[in-house]
Amino acid sequence: MQIRTFYKRVYMMQKTWLTLVSRKFVHLFRIRWTEREEIQTASQPFVSAIVCQINKRNSITMKRIILLPIALFFLLFEAYATDSWVLKNFPDSVTIKDLEINFANEIFVIASYYSVEPWPVGVVYRSGDDGNNWIQVISPSDHFPEIMDILIDDDGNIYLGTMYGGVYKSENNGASWEIKAEGLSNSVPTFLSINSAGVLYAGQYWGGGIDYSLNGGNAWSSTNHPSNGGIKGMGIGLDDYIFSDGGLYSPDGGVSWYYHNDGISGHALLNRVCYAFNYSNEVFLGSVEGIYYLSSLDSSWIKILSTGGFISDIIVSSQNTIYSATIGNVFFSNNNGQDWDNINDQFISSLPQKFCFDNDGYLWAASGTEIYKSQSVLTGIYENTAHKENVKIFPNPFKDNLIIELTNNLNDGESIRISIYSIDGKLQKTITDKVSDNQIIIGLNNLTEGPYIISIAQRGFITNSLIIKE
Repeated sequence: MQIRTFYKRVYMMQKTWLTLVSRKFVHLFRIRWTEREEIQTASQPFVSAIVCQINKRNSITMKRIILLPIALFFLLFEAYATDSWVLKNFPDSVTIKDLEINFANEIFVIASYYSVEPWPVGVVYRSGDDGNNWIQVISPSDHFPEIMDILIDDDGNIYLGTMYGGVYKSENNGASWEIKAEGLSNSVPTFLSINSAGVLYAGQYWGGGIDYSLNGGNAWSSTNHPSNGGIKGMGIGLDDYIFSDGGLYSPDGGVSWYYHNDGISGHALLNRVCYAFNYSNEVFLGSVEGIYYLSSLDSSWIKILSTGGFISDIIVSSQNTIYSATIGNVFFSNNNGQDWDNINDQFISSLPQKFCFDNDGYLWAASGTEIYKSQSVLTGIYENTAHKENVKIFPNPFKDNLIIELTNNLNDGESIRISIYSIDGKLQKTITDKVSDNQIIIGLNNLTEGPYIISIAQRGFITNSLIIKE
């Protein structure tokens, strides 16, 4: 494993230049010494003038030698120290726990507000203008329990996992909230996930395992997770397999659980974890020791990144670039963890905690009391290729209208989201519509001629296709 940092690059390049400069200095010194010996044999009237000229030339040369590596350092610093992140405007009196972005590109941030009460209260902020202005959806005066996780489903419903308060749900973008705790095994559901069929899962931090709900949180039941001491992390893969801490996974929605922890140290198994999955449904596990990688359940876990601190989050882009957050660093890898680099410049806080992609492909990060946005598009469009055969798009090329036919028997009135992106990843149009006879017709006559990417989200799956406007 090789972690290449800016400082290492500068050091190596400076070392190379200093070596060349030192050789140049030795060469010049030899030349000047030979010139001095030749001068001593010359006639005396010219000696003083010639030596003066040589000393002047030596002085200029030495100044150039001294200034050259300094100038090179600043040139290299200018070349490599480009800003990767933009610090957004956000109230600094709260401790940020997580963030989520809905289909309308609205950013929701959950945080803890420490007041005179015995326990911190939960607050929620929302921004609809790229993080420049924020409103409190839940304020300290609402006396919410501390909020630990946020989840937004495909219909825009918002779920909050809390400490000692159960699960809260909003069906109107945060205007009002309703507690959804019936049947929960405990009141500390601090980890929330949802599978492709819309089944909700809540991991209990203390005194319980993983609960599930088939009806949007109205009623909960317990899975057969073997842990009674609490859940320290969970994630759901593209095939709906559930993974949790302790090296456990379930292939059937929580009915059966199996251990698969070969290659993971005991220390990593006993502490908090986070999960991410790439296009191939390969698994990445963040732990207190770094990141582990699992290519399939037939193989063992392999450590692909060792760190000096806890991995607080992992996210994978549509190009399979892995981003991970740990103390003082945002690491990324473009080759499945074989090599890593970092993009942690501009971070004020020491711990970037959580990531989220917006609909334009920018990566957002919550860090302490700050919110950051990536300078460039990193493309978070995520596709499940296994379900691409369920979507037919025609005509293609098209002129004005595009017909989307869904062959996986969606119910009439069921919502799907359609996003149109330019080839460079810029969002052009987003449509949320109801299915009628498994078809949706969209008008795209306002697009200019050329190629586009259409992204279709349905029942938790996203499929991407190339379309061409004539």
